[in-house]
Amino acid sequence: MLSLSQKINLKNERGAVLLLAIMLMVIFSLLTVTLFDRLKASIQISGNHRTDLRAIYTGDGGVEDAINQLREDPTLADDEPYSFTGTGAYGSYTVTIEDAEVSNSVTYYREKDITSVGTAYGYQRTIEVHVKIREGETPPPDPLLVYTVRVSSWKVIGS
Repeated sequence: MLSLSQKINLKNERGAVLLLAIMLMVIFSLLTVTLFDRLKASIQISGNHRTDLRAIYTGDGGVEDAINQLREDPTLADDEPYSFTGTGAYGSYTVTIEDAEVSNSVTYYREKDITSVGTAYGYQRTIEVHVKIREGETPPPDPLLVYTVRVSSWKVIGS
């Protein structure tokens, strides 16, 4: 049998389970809020990354347009820079083609620098490309193969 002092101690511990349950609920609530906050940040980061890639893809579309124009006319931008704008699936681009400064005097290529700034949903990314253009055979076997354009460097500027 329980003594009187043990009975009194048991009566004093009646609310301990309730207090423990409340403490566990507070802890789990804090963990849930923290996890949702991290999830929200991850969603924002992935959205920014997706938009950044769209700006890069749009700028790359401008580079492809510039290469196609150089295939048609390799003398483009021989004397002064040539600029044009266009639109892609995610935004717009502005492209500048310039004659590249070549250090060696003997070259079999025309060298050009292409700078394309792609803009998508407010993000801008700049792509710089250096190309070499070799004049094709005369007469060419296929009109599309008149000039060969080779990309010798491609880099994205900025973050």
